[in-house]
Amino acid sequence: MSQIPLSTIIIAVAMLAFSVTIVSKLGGKIPLSRRAQASLLALGAAALLAGIYLHLDQTPSAKPRVAGVARQEKNEGASFTFTFNPGQVRWGDRVEIQVPFSAESITVYLNGVPLPKRVNGGGRTIRVTIPSGAKTGYLELERDGTRAKASEPISISP
Repeated sequence: MSQIPLSTIIIAVAMLAFSVTIVSKLGGKIPLSRRAQASLLALGAAALLAGIYLHLDQTPSAKPRVAGVARQEKNEGASFTFTFNPGQVRWGDRVEIQVPFSAESITVYLNGVPLPKRVNGGGRTIRVTIPSGAKTGYLELERDGTRAKASEPISISP
């Protein structure tokens, strides 16, 4: 069972406060004093702003996270870096990984498990889908026997 985000609940409270105020003012169905109407409007505006702030705060950043080389499996391969976006995902979400070279020969791993991939963006963008049951962990890319591990984990929630 999925939980409703707090920001959604707060925005719903704001809409309820605005709705009661509008019905009271226009329809006369709910008799409220001007003071009560003003209070409901203030509550609705405050809740709407708080909900939007929380929503934006919970939204993954559009800026890619920079990842670097953590280790090399074999010494003969040249090291490389990559970026991925977003840094916070849910099961079934797509992650885009940018590499500085053709991505056709790259294998993508999440917590050591290989992921199916699609290559786009002129061959330098890899798209992977986060599988159900995946847990927060590190993305790793392997190319010609060299592995690069993200410097920060990707945050995954159900």
